[in-house]
Amino acid sequence: MTGPQQALLALIERLHAPGVHWGIARIDEVAELTASEAASVARAVPARRQEFAAGRLAVRRARAGLGLPSDDLAEGLPAGPDRLPVWPDGMTGSISHAAGLAVAAVARPPVRLGIDLEENKPLDPELVEEICLPAEGAMPPIRVFSAKEAIFKAEYPRTRVLHGFHGIEVDLARGRARYTDHPEVAAIPPESRRPLPILQAVGGGLILSLCRTGA
Repeated sequence: MTGPQQALLALIERLHAPGVHWGIARIDEVAELTASEAASVARAVPARRQEFAAGRLAVRRARAGLGLPSDDLAEGLPAGPDRLPVWPDGMTGSISHAAGLAVAAVARPPVRLGIDLEENKPLDPELVEEICLPAEGAMPPIRVFSAKEAIFKAEYPRTRVLHGFHGIEVDLARGRARYTDHPEVAAIPPESRRPLPILQAVGGGLILSLCRTGA
């Protein structure tokens, strides 16, 4: 097991997320794709196909914890028109890639998951203003970025609204986030803008964020 893999396993343990099952794969592992999965990346560059395959391998490892029938992924996990995984009945989840690793988290509906894995490196200064709100200024921008990525992944299947980073305000100290009044989230009805939980663990040069909603 590589150093990054060990570091990621330690972060997963620190998140303490009941009902969430995890899988890890190295990007350079050999992973076969089903026909539907291969069709999803038929026109992708080799690096993207390898990343995609590692993510699917991580999902297969994660799903073992759900106790679902062995054929629940017989057709694979293709990407839909929006490039998000098309999850089979009885399973939902999220996938992320960084540091030569793919990580997947899965759960049973109605839970919705969003995860994000990042290397703990300074964010490009030119991007900070685009990502962080003034109220988030005390937090490292890369951690804010990771949290918002995870939240968007969890919420997009419900809202179907593509929006930028200023649509969400994160409070990592309290483990929560909220929708703002920014115009980019105007299409999300006010009555559905409930507080959002966000968990984050940092260590070993990595950042792992998890948003678990819907239950």
